[in-house]
Amino acid sequence: MLLRTLLTTLALLSAGAASAGDGKKTTSAPARPAAPALERVVILGASASAGVSFLEGSKPIAPYLEAMTAAAPGTYTNLASELFFMAPEERGESQVQQAAASKPTLVVAVDFLFWFGYGRLADDAARAAMLDKGLKLLEKIDAPVVISDLPDMSAAIGKMLTKSQVPSKECLATLNQKIRSWSAGKKNVVRVDLPGFVDSLRANRAVSLRGNEWPAGSTAKLLLADQLHPTEEGTAALAALALDAAAKAFTKELPPSAVRWNVKEAVSAVAAHEAAASKPASK
Repeated sequence: MLLRTLLTTLALLSAGAASAGDGKKTTSAPARPAAPALERVVILGASASAGVSFLEGSKPIAPYLEAMTAAAPGTYTNLASELFFMAPEERGESQVQQAAASKPTLVVAVDFLFWFGYGRLADDAARAAMLDKGLKLLEKIDAPVVISDLPDMSAAIGKMLTKSQVPSKECLATLNQKIRSWSAGKKNVVRVDLPGFVDSLRANRAVSLRGNEWPAGSTAKLLLADQLHPTEEGTAALAALALDAAAKAFTKELPPSAVRWNVKEAVSAVAAHEAAASKPASK
């Protein structure tokens, strides 16, 4: 809420300064369209959404989502946990129960399913059964939900992940087909192509999204050295990916014009807010 207030105030001050500068009548910018999906946004998931307290450069996704939708009324509740990997079933169920009780208008759960496919599980069958549990939990939410297929994070083996935690490429393909089949019959669910985004980065290909351009060789800008968690800019890009998917699938509830798509501006806005918040209050 503070971030949205800061951005709105800055916008009003800028508009006033422009109007007073030459004394000429100016045409105010058109109001952003109503976006019912942004009234009560709940974030579910693991460390990519929650941020990791001990990793420099790791931030929660909520401030970036808020910065990109600052002109729209809404509240953001981040239920994601950096400790999700320790007990996916228990933490997943708790998050879903809290989310459902709040009657959300949009649920952003881009990394909610990650630890229902990754983790120390006995074999491929166990991974498939675990994923079924995660998908079953999401069925309890009666609201638009943004999820993602499982990206290939095998590059993190030996850094943040062990080999036993990572599904084989064949198993990963099977798990993602399960997610696609499950989501296909649900009008309230949309998938983010996070695997495609990550694969393009790792393959040193240029990536674009809603006017944002990342040239070849941008992996380090979006992924931390552990090859698992996003940087600040990467987290903002993840927020943009989630909003892009939601705007395409639920256009009436979230018109694309209700979103400020510039990722770098979102990063700057969040950094400015954090800097202002860290200053001691004047006496």
